[in-house]
Amino acid sequence: MRRTPGRRRLDYRSGRVLILAVSSSWQRNIDWYPWYRAATEIYAWIPVTYLYFSKFVTLTEFIQLEALYYACVVVLEVPSGYFSDRTGRRITLLVGTSAFAVAYAVFLLADGFVVLAIGQCFLAMAFAFQSGTGTAFHFDSLKQAHREHEYAQREARAERIGLTATALAVLGGGLIAIVDLRLSYVFSMLAALTGLFIAARFTEPMERTAASDFGLQLLACSAKLREPVLAWLFLFSIVIYGLAHVPYEFYQPYITLLDLEILGRGIEAPIVSGIVIGISMFGGAFAAGAGVRWQARYGLLPVLIIAAGVQCAIIAGMALLQHAAVLGLVFLRNFPSALVHAPSNAIVVPRLAPEQRATYLSLQNLVGRLTFAALLWWLSLGTGAGKALVWETLSAVLWQSLLVGSAGLALLFVFSRVIRKH
Repeated sequence: MRRTPGRRRLDYRSGRVLILAVSSSWQRNIDWYPWYRAATEIYAWIPVTYLYFSKFVTLTEFIQLEALYYACVVVLEVPSGYFSDRTGRRITLLVGTSAFAVAYAVFLLADGFVVLAIGQCFLAMAFAFQSGTGTAFHFDSLKQAHREHEYAQREARAERIGLTATALAVLGGGLIAIVDLRLSYVFSMLAALTGLFIAARFTEPMERTAASDFGLQLLACSAKLREPVLAWLFLFSIVIYGLAHVPYEFYQPYITLLDLEILGRGIEAPIVSGIVIGISMFGGAFAAGAGVRWQARYGLLPVLIIAAGVQCAIIAGMALLQHAAVLGLVFLRNFPSALVHAPSNAIVVPRLAPEQRATYLSLQNLVGRLTFAALLWWLSLGTGAGKALVWETLSAVLWQSLLVGSAGLALLFVFSRVIRKH
């Protein structure tokens, strides 16, 4: 039966409406992704983690809880990336965001080491399921809209918005913690629920072939490390991750000691902690935009050298001197990681097949977190089992961390010729 011209026009219009609807869904992904980042990165608990945990555990147990978190991420990191590549980006983000809300609820019920450990496991699950998937989701959505050339700038913008949200959250978290330390976790839980609502409105990017079986997928991703550029950036990410997290893990004990020395009132510790980490997040937000510009002007290697140098200077300052002036260095804590985030991802992500992106990025994050977990556990062995926090112990831990990280950086930069052209 022949179609009438009117029927053909109807079919054409229907097809066009479908194309526009699909394009609109990709555009919604692109438009809302930065705000999803903002909602899920409301970490109002950051300035009170040690202060809150120390109500229930010793310094040694606190370090062990942090090591447990990284160990749990190790277990979940790559499987979550594989889940994303095989099942979908949207469902993976939904699982991760739900885990954030559950983790915060568990922390609110804490009464000792065991409950805190359960909360750490859910927190690890949340970060693991977001790790790699968010970046892959963003790139896939842009590619479907034929706008992948915008990825570096847009990823930098999303990073900047996320860090700004974190900065405001930690400033607020430090203030509301004066009333009750638990309020910081309540604030974060409400934000996570907002992120869950946004993620539910996402559309799965359509360009993705099914991932291979898990073992084959790992082999395929590992094989990418035969490319010198990817291998070098993989190793650099591991070292810079560890160096970036040393100040994060120990700046609250550092501030606590300063509180005893110069502030005189323990109640002020959450405010000081929130101000310090808040300013550091604003610095990271600036660096997120600057990284792409600096790479275009100077090349990738100088940007990486600046990032590594700043990170080492922060740890050295904290280890060398117990003084409020050192907090000026801690303000820069997020600057190096944010500076290299978009430039390095812009080189790595396009080199990966769509069905490998989340798994590869998760594998990269896994190795970084596993290495740092091992470092934390090793450091915890030298802190002793006593409850007292003393400057000599903290300084020794910081020096040991700097020595390990500097050795890794020195070895990497010996072979830095592989990325000089980028």
